[in-house]
Amino acid sequence: MIRQGKNWVLALAFTALALLAMPASAQVSLPVANTGSTSFEDGTAGPGWALEQYINYGYAGQLKDSAGNKDAGSNNLTTSVFLEHVVYYSTHKVLGGFYGGEVLLPFVDVSLQSAQAGNNHNRGLGDITVSPLMLVWTPRPIAGGRLFAHRFTADIVLPSGKYSKYKVVNPSSHVVSFNPWYAFTLYPMKHSTKIEISSRIHYLWNGENDSPFVGYGFKSMQPGQAFHENYAVSYEVARGIRVGFNGYAIQQITDHQINGQNVPNSRERVFGSGPGAQFGSHGLWFYANAYFESGAQNRAQGTHFNFRVLKTLGGKEGPPPAPAPPRVP
Repeated sequence: MIRQGKNWVLALAFTALALLAMPASAQVSLPVANTGSTSFEDGTAGPGWALEQYINYGYAGQLKDSAGNKDAGSNNLTTSVFLEHVVYYSTHKVLGGFYGGEVLLPFVDVSLQSAQAGNNHNRGLGDITVSPLMLVWTPRPIAGGRLFAHRFTADIVLPSGKYSKYKVVNPSSHVVSFNPWYAFTLYPMKHSTKIEISSRIHYLWNGENDSPFVGYGFKSMQPGQAFHENYAVSYEVARGIRVGFNGYAIQQITDHQINGQNVPNSRERVFGSGPGAQFGSHGLWFYANAYFESGAQNRAQGTHFNFRVLKTLGGKEGPPPAPAPPRVP
């Protein structure tokens, strides 16, 4: 009998923007990472294949400075991302967890209308994400019957997407990024999976872009390092149907650099939260999540919508049955 995991999810959602705006603190920006692309039951998975289609739409009607104040003039940023995700967990164990890998490839459409940079639009393939190291520990009882599942992934983003130094915005960030993450799911009620609490914690390191937008006159620029987290709580209202609350936060922890020098007051921050739902069964799952942002600094602030379709495919072997949500085949 195959134990398939659900929620074989995106580790790094996609790369989209190269640059955002105009003052020195905003001429470098963090690559777009997984902020809210994963949510409910994020720590649960198991051996087998999974195919996933992501659709993300975001609209930001404000660009914020380092103090969180709105930039002058009319500014808006629109992004649409269509992402293909393939993941595989084997039945081989490392450190007690099942070993796997994944590949993600996005198609990105981005439009920036700025009082200072004018109208800019670009579309094309984004940067590929690969992981040579994924480990998942299937749900196990803890603390008197409560279930806990977790997993770890080391993702690498390669600058393989469409990029031009003559464009203000690009589908590729044109930097190498390292984005490891740890996710867990806890079912806090004894002998019940009605309620679940999930979180995914990322660390983001970015390499140097040695071919930045020519209009700035820089030789190089390097986005700073950051931590970002997704979190969610859901309740199973009926078999295979969950509704709940989801959110994310991102905080940059080192300054951006231009020509090897730190840019003061350049660290980015934003929070997002909103409702979400998931439903499905027998290896086919659908997700919908909405996020309304607040507290932005040095970045755009707006609204994001994520839609996801996940199909899991079992392998020839699997682990022995273990305590887990009853709807997981």
